[in-house]
Amino acid sequence: MKLNVTVLDDVEDVNDYHYATDVKSNAGDPIQLYFQLSDASKNLAQAGYNPSGLRYVPVSGATLQITFLNINNRKQFTRFASQPFTQDPSIWSVPILATDPVSGTVSCKFVLSEPSSTGFVTKTCYLNACFLVDGTNTVGDPRPEQPWGW
Repeated sequence: MKLNVTVLDDVEDVNDYHYATDVKSNAGDPIQLYFQLSDASKNLAQAGYNPSGLRYVPVSGATLQITFLNINNRKQFTRFASQPFTQDPSIWSVPILATDPVSGTVSCKFVLSEPSSTGFVTKTCYLNACFLVDGTNTVGDPRPEQPWGW
């Protein structure tokens, strides 16, 4: 099994969403990011699948930790995702708060931990440049004397 994460956009419910390569936002705007887990070793692109991979449903009790990466370590933070739709546990979401230090091009590190009979099985993957944030703060800067996200 090779963990893969696909960004989702325009998510309305478990049956109404679009696959995306990235999500765009303005700095200071709170949004909900959605992702779908898949097994990249199945339903390969060479066989005509787009997106490739087979939807992956983790075992009950699994957690998905997302670290929002930035070249500036002070702008990195970690949050746990939740499963917003009980009908499809392959879809996860994570909130981005107005106070989160996101700006510019943000990459994400995903760590899926699943309980097993011997403890936990951990799978990790990365999405580069999956969240693009305009530096213009539209909600109000909590630190107006410094650049947003300082």
